[in-house]
Amino acid sequence: MVILLALPARAAEPYVVPGVSVDVTADSASAAKDQAIVDAQRKAFMNLATQLVPGGPIPNVSDKAIGDMVSDFHVEQEKFNTNEYTGTFTFRFRQNPVRAAFGAAAIPTPHELAQRNVQQPLAAAQAVPDGKGDIGGSVISNVAAQPLPVTAAEPVVTPATLTPPGKMGVLADAKSILVEISAYSPRELDMAQNQIARAPGVTKTELRSVSAANAVMLVSYQGELPQVLQSLTAHGVKLQSKAPTVPPLYTLLP
Repeated sequence: MVILLALPARAAEPYVVPGVSVDVTADSASAAKDQAIVDAQRKAFMNLATQLVPGGPIPNVSDKAIGDMVSDFHVEQEKFNTNEYTGTFTFRFRQNPVRAAFGAAAIPTPHELAQRNVQQPLAAAQAVPDGKGDIGGSVISNVAAQPLPVTAAEPVVTPATLTPPGKMGVLADAKSILVEISAYSPRELDMAQNQIARAPGVTKTELRSVSAANAVMLVSYQGELPQVLQSLTAHGVKLQSKAPTVPPLYTLLP
């Protein structure tokens, strides 16, 4: 089926019929093209008429009358031989002359026709076989209406901002702890890292992950953990145990 294209100015919009192909042979290529245009515009009008009044009577009009209905046309592609012309056209028919050709018959506007052509393929696509190999027009697929299976929500994992490999240094081991810092600003995070790094017994600090919710820092130390925690407290860094992980996870208190 030829699909008509609707243009925005509905009061004066034309009926548009694209993809009209013809192949004409004549005494010369130019004569073949002249005849091809006449043949193509009649073919375009017949395509249009069968959509305006599906199954209804098509007005008997001359080639000249059809030419008068044409607003303009566009050559989509063409090919010349010695005495042959092959081309594909898009025709635009003026709305008022087309309506006059159908007399009192009620025909859709270009916009209404375009809408109908869009809806018909959609309805056909929704039809499903009726079990006898035919398409049952009243049977509509309800696949889209079926609820999707409910699955358990996946945990949200915030991508970690890791220290570059060349600067990773000491990995998490028995001489490391993780420190979680919540509700921070970049300046506060930098100050906390410097404060922890200056505490006696701390050998290294590394940011292991940064998200909108928190930052996690790996703190490596030497000596015994209780003494290091006391040293951190003495330097204004108060930590509270949060989880007995490996390495242990602490939260930085305000």
